Amino acid sequence: MQKTATSKKTTQAVNWPLLGKQFLRYGIAVGIIGVVTLVKSHTPGLGESTPTLLYSLALMIIAIFLGTRPALLALAVSTVLIPFLFLSRTDALSLGIKDLVQIIIYLIDGILVIFIISRLRNSERQLRDKNIQLQDSNNRMISLMSKALDAPYSRKRPDDDIDI
Repeated sequence: MQKTATSKKTTQAVNWPLLGKQFLRYGIAVGIIGVVTLVKSHTPGLGESTPTLLYSLALMIIAIFLGTRPALLALAVSTVLIPFLFLSRTDALSLGIKDLVQIIIYLIDGILVIFIISRLRNSERQLRDKNIQLQDSNNRMISLMSKALDAPYSRKRPDDDIDI
């Protein structure tokens, strides 16, 4: 991914390193899921009846600020963590039907939230691009109209040489 750095005289393309900005977003997403897990595990009674609620909120925040792919990674990581840490306290490998249904609902909810936020972000980006195009078109039209209005007055008419 390239970021353009602008100065007054020149425009340069700055190449981000491979482990730069792109992978930082994934790390932050996993870090947010880790913080939610720590908060849930060290706060007794927080979300016992709804163990996925804080994770859903974290997914929304990740999808809005970090993007679709980091949100999908966070969904995958949290889907693995939830059964082991918060659903079946006796045996994490044997999930009951209630726990399985809760995980499936969480997955569907997470995918839908990420999809909707992704669509909103794309619509916002398209709207911003269209707005820039409209501003450019408006500026071109103003320039052309200004030239058209100035043109008759800037030319010397043949009658101007005659003294009355």
